[in-house]
Amino acid sequence: MPSPSDHDTENDLDVLPVHIALPTSYDGTVSDPEPYNPSLAMPTPSSLLKTASNSPPKKRNKRGYLLFPDEPPFKKFLKDNWLDLITMLVCDVVASVLVFLVPLPFTHYQLFPITEPQFMHPASSERGSIVNPEIAYPYLPEIISTLTSAIVCFLVPFFTMLLISVSRIRSFDDFNSAAMGLGYALSVGTLFQAVLKLLVGGLRPHFLSVCEPSLTGASGSGFKDLYFTPSVCKGNHAKIRNALQTFPSGHAVAAFAGFGFLAIWLNAKFKIFANRQTRCWHLLLFMAPLLIAAWIGASKRLDRHHHHNDILVGAWIGKLMAVKAYRMRYAAVLDWRYNHVPLTRQGLPVHEREWDVERRFTAIESAGWLGKRGAAKAQ
Repeated sequence: MPSPSDHDTENDLDVLPVHIALPTSYDGTVSDPEPYNPSLAMPTPSSLLKTASNSPPKKRNKRGYLLFPDEPPFKKFLKDNWLDLITMLVCDVVASVLVFLVPLPFTHYQLFPITEPQFMHPASSERGSIVNPEIAYPYLPEIISTLTSAIVCFLVPFFTMLLISVSRIRSFDDFNSAAMGLGYALSVGTLFQAVLKLLVGGLRPHFLSVCEPSLTGASGSGFKDLYFTPSVCKGNHAKIRNALQTFPSGHAVAAFAGFGFLAIWLNAKFKIFANRQTRCWHLLLFMAPLLIAAWIGASKRLDRHHHHNDILVGAWIGKLMAVKAYRMRYAAVLDWRYNHVPLTRQGLPVHEREWDVERRFTAIESAGWLGKRGAAKAQ
């Protein structure tokens, strides 16, 4: 039968923390008698608690961040995105080469009439009125230059999404998806319109002004030899090349790719068209980027650098790029349940019921959406 002292020892052992083990002797046993050594004495639970309360808190081994709590090291960012970054850069470089350097292959198809009173063909004995004045406008400076359009259509959506992401969403993965999607839309849209400008092109409204045609020794074609090719042009070569590339409007493509992407992103993050009743300012927020895009496109008609159809087709191409690029980086475009969820390389489950819908990737905290509170909870 155990002695009272043994019983007390067992009870004491029962209340000890699990991680505290019996002290061993010098030879590895627990039963050998050993001389008392204060340095080897086993601390009691009370002494452990006292030591823990008096010790300074451990410093968290966490890397500091610039904007987002979950932002990765720069090397990891490059590892995950280098292929996309290079692809976008290649698209922009190739587009520039196509627009400015590659010879136009189908200039002999770019036929145009010339005003008969000013330029009388030697074989013609008739004088008539102005023919096709749509290409006879004076050359005017651009209201928004190509470089300005490219910068504005990228930087304004980029910093708008960055500001909202930093202040409301606080997720690097989400912002990275938005920034990359914006880059997709702009770079691929730029390459798309550059190929069309090279292969299709067309005459800008100010073509005759920069062409400065001379009919000396030239022969026309068509009815009464009315039509000529760009070979009769004697003006500045660079301006003539540019005047032969009217279709589609590169400004409209960039504007609706960049600001169209921003409008889609704002709709998803603020749940403008979703499961709740929204305010008038939500509609203004959604339409503001589209208004800017429309102004950039329409300015090309005002300064007579494009025709109406150039702008409309360019806007359609840009909007198509925005929609497709957004869908490549987010789970949906119009479905309000998932259009705020950034995709990953691993993908989402096939069955919707298995989706872990991240309600935190929004800029609102109402109607069941978590917004900034969800981001803080996820950290």
